[in-house]
Amino acid sequence: TKRQGTEEIKQAILELLENPRLLPEITWPDSMEMAVDHLKINLPCVGQDMLSKSETHRLLFDTHSAEIQRLKVTPEVASQEVKKAREFLRKDGMNPLVAEAMLHYRHIDGLIGGVVLKNANLAHGATESIDRLLLHRGWGLAAFVAMMYVVFQAVYSWAGPVMDVIEAGKVWAQDLIGPALEGTPMLQSLVLDGVIEGVGAFLVFLPQILILFAFISLLEDSGYMARAAFIMDKLFSWCGLNGKSFVPLLSSYACAIPGIMATRTIEDHKSRLATIFVAPFMSCSARLPVYILCIGAFIEPVYGPWWAGFTLFMMHFVGLAVAVPTAWFVTRFVLKTKSQPFVMELPKYRAPRMRDVGYRMWMAGREFVQKAGTIIFFITIIIWALLY
Repeated sequence: TKRQGTEEIKQAILELLENPRLLPEITWPDSMEMAVDHLKINLPCVGQDMLSKSETHRLLFDTHSAEIQRLKVTPEVASQEVKKAREFLRKDGMNPLVAEAMLHYRHIDGLIGGVVLKNANLAHGATESIDRLLLHRGWGLAAFVAMMYVVFQAVYSWAGPVMDVIEAGKVWAQDLIGPALEGTPMLQSLVLDGVIEGVGAFLVFLPQILILFAFISLLEDSGYMARAAFIMDKLFSWCGLNGKSFVPLLSSYACAIPGIMATRTIEDHKSRLATIFVAPFMSCSARLPVYILCIGAFIEPVYGPWWAGFTLFMMHFVGLAVAVPTAWFVTRFVLKTKSQPFVMELPKYRAPRMRDVGYRMWMAGREFVQKAGTIIFFITIIIWALLY
């Protein structure tokens, strides 16, 4: 992130390409070899080397491995033998659900231990201190709700002055161009009430979109978003989902389409279907202009800006409040599945790079202008034509 040592890394990559070297293979413990031998003896497909070594490991480590379908025995028999093989790992003190990651990281640490220098005590100390609060069973959830409230309060409050400037700019453009078109009333009405009004109709909502994506980028780059997924795993496990559903559902607050596409990271087929089913309940950014209009018309004039921000937060929270019991019903009675174990690595906290945050804001703003803005503009033109 400090752009130091980049030339040395490039030179090392070039040297490695010119003189390729094989990295040492991972050393598996004896319990792992015993588990593989058990599968070779009791499963014909494994014993006849129809599965590669890595595919055999998938049988041991994955709870829903696709390799089971390739075995020449029924899935029930295969699952039973895999459970027996996993007992060798358990007797060695390893949990099969996390053993692969632990063994790989142990191997990686051994490779980079002699070439990477870092002050791990300071970084881990700060991270662990913050996690005592943010990952606490009670305070962690309270901190998450408070943070989401601050985000939506800022989306409404901070965007207000910029929206006023855009509105003033729209009026200024109408006052400037209007007198020049007085001789052609229809063209004047089209430009003032159609084109300028249409452009202003979607530009006025651009500040909220940019602020929302700025906060999402800050939370992702700082490392908090992974903690939020860990916290929500406890809630999602009740309704048959797990923490892997958090990121797709959070993405659905921006747009349900990329949120649904993000469910590809969920290995379990039924959990993926349940997440896809409830993703549209999240209030996407296309609904934000409607919320802003309604809140500005009915809430803020009567109750003030504080309640306006709270209302915006609750309108987004209602989607999650409806999605959770819906997911419970779908997983319990329709798909008839249970929540799968959720294992993830929590990154260290770090300061977000403003360049990356700015780039994501730019991409989100451009996406809004090109897609939602185009629709709003043409609808404004159509309304003008109907009312003229």
